[in-house]
Amino acid sequence: VKKYNFEFRVIGPILSREIKKYINRSYIKYLGGMNKKEISRQLHQTDILIHCQLNPACPNSVIEAISCGVPVVGFDTGAMKEVLYFCPELLAYVSDDIFQRYKDFDYERLAEKIELCLGNYELYKKIFYDNSNLYDNNKTCGEYLEVFDMVRTKNDRMA
Repeated sequence: VKKYNFEFRVIGPILSREIKKYINRSYIKYLGGMNKKEISRQLHQTDILIHCQLNPACPNSVIEAISCGVPVVGFDTGAMKEVLYFCPELLAYVSDDIFQRYKDFDYERLAEKIELCLGNYELYKKIFYDNSNLYDNNKTCGEYLEVFDMVRTKNDRMA
């Protein structure tokens, strides 16, 4: 097994007691809560975002990382495959269940995906940089408004 010199930055609240017991390790830097500007600054200093949320519907941190050209490694759960459609090979298999459980997360599969990204870092950095314009805020908000308008129009006709 290769050894890497790395720093693992954790942003945001830690709600699990199980996770809290690991936070004092020498390679972990717990940054706590941050505003959008501070998070953006951190993302621009980050080499890889590791995302381990269970069944995320629309993982904002992943979209923000993509928009910064930061490669994302995570588990194939929730909407991750749809959001990372351009690079699904960095997602670790969980299960074929619609709703997965944390006990289905296999850290060895995630470690393999991290190794894949690190071993081909320049390639993945370019792939994410090339796709950094996918999730434009103005375009996305416009698309949401179109859907809301469509639903409102439909409801008006039914009333």
